[in-house]
Amino acid sequence: MAWVQVYDGADDYALFDSTIVNSGAFTYVIKFKFDTVAVDNFVMGATSSTGNWIGWFNGNFTIRISGGSFNLPNAPVADVWYTLTLDRTAANAVTISEPLLGSVSGSRSGNVIFNQFGRFSTSATLIFDGQLEYATLTSPESNNNWDATASSHAAGTPILTDTISGNNATGVNMATGGTVANGGVWLDLGGGGISVTANYYQILMAETKMQKNIASQKFIVFAFDTTTNLPILGDAANITATISKDFAAGSSTNDVNPTETQEGFYAFDALQAETNANNIQIFPSSVTANIQVISVPGLITTTPVNFGDDIIQTADNDVKISALNDFDPSTDTVANVTLVATTTTNTDMKGTDGANTVVPPSVAQFNARSIVSADYFLVTDYTAPDNVSITSILADTNELQLNQGDWLTATGFSTLVATDIITGGAITTSGGVASVDIKKVNAVTIIGAGTSGDLWRA
Repeated sequence: MAWVQVYDGADDYALFDSTIVNSGAFTYVIKFKFDTVAVDNFVMGATSSTGNWIGWFNGNFTIRISGGSFNLPNAPVADVWYTLTLDRTAANAVTISEPLLGSVSGSRSGNVIFNQFGRFSTSATLIFDGQLEYATLTSPESNNNWDATASSHAAGTPILTDTISGNNATGVNMATGGTVANGGVWLDLGGGGISVTANYYQILMAETKMQKNIASQKFIVFAFDTTTNLPILGDAANITATISKDFAAGSSTNDVNPTETQEGFYAFDALQAETNANNIQIFPSSVTANIQVISVPGLITTTPVNFGDDIIQTADNDVKISALNDFDPSTDTVANVTLVATTTTNTDMKGTDGANTVVPPSVAQFNARSIVSADYFLVTDYTAPDNVSITSILADTNELQLNQGDWLTATGFSTLVATDIITGGAITTSGGVASVDIKKVNAVTIIGAGTSGDLWRA
């Protein structure tokens, strides 16, 4: 059985026993509905601050924290239950989402202050006209659960009980007649069996294991009747959803309608591309009256595919690292890579950074001795050979080689000794003139002497 607290839109609000200030990470979850959608319809605020409030204002559903505003993309309508999640991480990343109203994200630092339901600051006119079922806060600084069902519904001052910390919200200007039927503010929504109110927050924050960029996975949603607060069965054909990846604008899921599993849970088949994101949000809805559908969980955080069974490595060791290696060198082959193959066969080995960048001479050029010198040598470092002179030297060398047999026998050379040519073999010089006593000329002895001169005769 679920109860709600009713605010009249005139002057009702509920004030916390103690103001809550969050300087770091926190998560608020609030379930409410508007009886009318007016410009001045505020669900939550702070008496000491105009920079922290939640409400429908100036044509937008706005969440303002620490002086910064975030507007959800869709407008609320009357008599529809909404469950808003307001989350900030330790790094000041803000995510605000509601299955029907959409989502928005950004960043905001500073203190976030709340201490009342149903009013903006201390205004007498910016008041909540609607119903509040519960609100929860989870943070390192404070944990709270204001639950209308767990509160006392007897006549007297209405108090919205905080079942965790005892920081109750006491009604101000509210009727004291107990239940609405008796002129009070407590309304019994009826119903029995599974209590969605008691399990809603746990369902919304449930863990879903999903691997990034992998096919054949499921998006899970939960549907329930807002009038009975019971899970709804047989509504698959009326349920559709949009998907937002990494907080981008949403689009319809590929699987138009989910498959019913049981007890109000339904599953959409996820395309591989739909899982290719670090953060995924599913926003389901039903066209059936009084049926609300929520994603399980509200935010899906994926893990890389190599994290087997979603177990994140917590220590570096060979066993865990080797488990990630599925290459078997004894049976697996490395796919051919063109650049590696080219380098391996030395078909593209050109120098760089000032070295020779011309294709090396081919084997045929080496064999034919036809390498073009200008392609491989600098002109200033190279002088072409004197081929004419080389040819002449080669001819002389060949002639010497050819006649070397005659050298050994002195063929063609004179075999006379010096004493056969000159007397005593003496040759003297004086003033550059050689004086030689000739004995023979062409092997003929010179004989005869006289003052008038010598005569040759045979």
